[in-house]
Amino acid sequence: MGFHAVQLQNIRIFYDVPSLPLQIKIKNAEISGLESWNPNDKTNIKFKMSVNGHDIDFSGSSTPFSRSPLIKGNMQIDEFDLAHIQPLLDTFARNPVPSGYYKADAEVTLRLSEKNRVNLNINGDMSLDDFVLRQNDLTLKIPSLKWNGTIGIGSELSGSLTNIETDGKLTAQKINLHQAALQLKNSEILWQGPFSCNLGKDKSLQDVKANSSLRIDVPEFVFNTDTAEFTGGFETDATIKTAQSENKAISTHAKGMYRFKSLQAVLPDMTINQQDITWDGTFASEYEHDRAPHFSGNGIFRAANGNIKLVTPGYILKQKLFQAEGEFSISGKNTDSPVVRAEFQGSAEKISLASSAGRKETAALDSFSFKKFSLTDLHTFKSDTFRLSGLQFPDTKAENNPNNGFSAAVQEIVLQNCLLKKMQHLSIDSVDVREAKINLKRSKDGTFPFVKGYPEESSEKEKQSTGGKKKKFTYGIDTIKVDGDSSFVFHDSSVKPAFTASLSPFSLTLDNYTNKSHDTVSELSLEGKTGRHATLAAEGIISPFADPVAMDLHIDLKEYDLTALSPYTGKNIGYGIESGQLNADITWEITDNNQLDALFDLLLVKPEVRKLGKNTIGGETEGLKISLDRGLDLLRNDRGNVEITVPVSNDINDPAFHFRHIFWQAFGNALQRGAVSYFAPIGVSVLTGTALPAGAFWAASKVFSKLTAFRIDPLYLEPLQKELTHEQKKRIASISELLQERPEVELMICGISAPEDLRMLRGKKNENQPQPSAAEIASPGQEELLQLVDLSTKRSDAVKQYLISEGIESRRLIKCRPQYVPDKDAVPAVEMGI
Repeated sequence: MGFHAVQLQNIRIFYDVPSLPLQIKIKNAEISGLESWNPNDKTNIKFKMSVNGHDIDFSGSSTPFSRSPLIKGNMQIDEFDLAHIQPLLDTFARNPVPSGYYKADAEVTLRLSEKNRVNLNINGDMSLDDFVLRQNDLTLKIPSLKWNGTIGIGSELSGSLTNIETDGKLTAQKINLHQAALQLKNSEILWQGPFSCNLGKDKSLQDVKANSSLRIDVPEFVFNTDTAEFTGGFETDATIKTAQSENKAISTHAKGMYRFKSLQAVLPDMTINQQDITWDGTFASEYEHDRAPHFSGNGIFRAANGNIKLVTPGYILKQKLFQAEGEFSISGKNTDSPVVRAEFQGSAEKISLASSAGRKETAALDSFSFKKFSLTDLHTFKSDTFRLSGLQFPDTKAENNPNNGFSAAVQEIVLQNCLLKKMQHLSIDSVDVREAKINLKRSKDGTFPFVKGYPEESSEKEKQSTGGKKKKFTYGIDTIKVDGDSSFVFHDSSVKPAFTASLSPFSLTLDNYTNKSHDTVSELSLEGKTGRHATLAAEGIISPFADPVAMDLHIDLKEYDLTALSPYTGKNIGYGIESGQLNADITWEITDNNQLDALFDLLLVKPEVRKLGKNTIGGETEGLKISLDRGLDLLRNDRGNVEITVPVSNDINDPAFHFRHIFWQAFGNALQRGAVSYFAPIGVSVLTGTALPAGAFWAASKVFSKLTAFRIDPLYLEPLQKELTHEQKKRIASISELLQERPEVELMICGISAPEDLRMLRGKKNENQPQPSAAEIASPGQEELLQLVDLSTKRSDAVKQYLISEGIESRRLIKCRPQYVPDKDAVPAVEMGI
């Protein structure tokens, strides 16, 4: 059979097959060179037709009588409605509902093999406009999808798709996907490169190969599981290689950049809110039919400007920049409970910690670094080393802030072998703290606000996740060490004037510090310097989480300036301390049944007190009536010192318990033992051997009249002077020689500020300016008074420190209470006596 040429016009063809019903109208067709006796010769074909009302133009050739018939040519399709191919899609998925329009301008090759296999190859431009696919709970919308390249499809005549091959460029814009667990909005995809795969009889992917580049931009997504919710934006730019292994598993290896432009993750024990997360490196996945996928990667991870809310501890952790380098893997029976493995090293900058109840920042950190940080599941972390630098606990005046009254700055903290299990228990082998600067304040009502904790109401979601009960967060540290140039400052506003004490420098060791149990016992060792010359040492055991705190300590305090304790003695026993030095040996035990057993062995060197009220030792001492200052005189030994033992044994919860009663009782007992020796005043100058010059003013005359055998001429100073001149040092050197000749003698040192200091402080240096009135001199402002008292302290410190440099022991140099003397005859000076 054959003919030279055939031309057809306006022919209708009805292809009524349930899987693909078609109505074809041939508008014009030209066929030439159709010869069955030459089966391999080409037959030219050119036609214009419509399929279900959509125009299709074709110009090419065919070999219809060949054993493997071939059709090849250029095809143009204009806006083919995808709704017509729904029956065909039913062979691949259940109940798909497509819509949209298909366009093409491409070279098409269609071959039917002897084995009843159909191979279709398309090379050119194709596009889908306004594409929508609905299937069960899935809705996919793509306004514009374009392809430029080749597509090869192989299938059986039965319609079963067996293989796909592509090589080209795919662009999809404004993709919106809505499914029960996943939603994407306005996403874009760019795929370029070769891809091929075979499909098994069960429609599973087999023999997959790819070497392509992928660009994805997802401005907004939502992903839900039974236990977590993830939202944010995502993009990636990577090269992808895919292949099938011998065990039929399909593996994909991608290298490039992956970025979460924003990520919000709500998990049972934490909430993550991160603005910028990037992964620069490799990402691999392995998929085997009927098994959960396996993911892994190796590269650099960065995250900026985010926060993590830790539900169980009740904190929000913020960071400016976090970066880590390492590897990870994720696998498991299902995606809801994956097995996670990771190991990294990295660092972070500008971290802060705040209460999730909405309170202000409670801690801040300049940076930290870590080594061998490993993740064994989503809630368990481990690290060989954490190094924290520039740690601060801000002190704020906000009354509702739990940090009110506490601040700290630490140069560096090193944590070794940290393990956080299930977001519920943290264990650390050792914590080394360097250059800690700690400040603690006590309120006017006598409380420490920062220990009140963080009472907060859990959200409904948090209550549901924990069954209505909040889990206890526990931690344990084997050893805490504070070393180096560390300091501790305590400020107490519950007494007047407010009390301030420092421990600087100091070192601390605390072993077995854990809140697992109220009965946990920790070993404590402390050494430090308090004030300029005093030392403090303590060692023993404590139970820091008992209620109340249980402890058994031995405390040794040496050369402490007694005048600093005047605010407490004034409040508790009605006397201020004018001068003196304290050495104390204390054993202090509080048992878990609230029983306090303590013993104070006290040595008061040259103590002198002043009465603030009408207090006498009465009632507490079986009727003995005597003032405290007179009682001290009776207790002095031949060197003017007082030794006293104060035993304490009581229930600290007893309403009648008060240290004031214990003091009076112990003091009265000491008096009854009859220690009554003390020095009488002599009142002559050691240096001159004569009485003091007429008109000389002695601000500390009361102290010297009772405590000293000799007075030394005052060291007069210029207004506001606090450092010694060369001539004044020569004067002090002569006093040093006297003290070296008498090693048993102690020297009293009293810094004095006077009205001349006040005038200079106010800037009234010109003699022509009006001078302060007597009332102004007698009652300087509160801030001025603090400055004047501080000036007096620095003056006595300067003399004491110079004498120490001359070889005099600190314990022999006793400071008086620093004073401002408003008397018109008073002058700036340092007064001394033996």
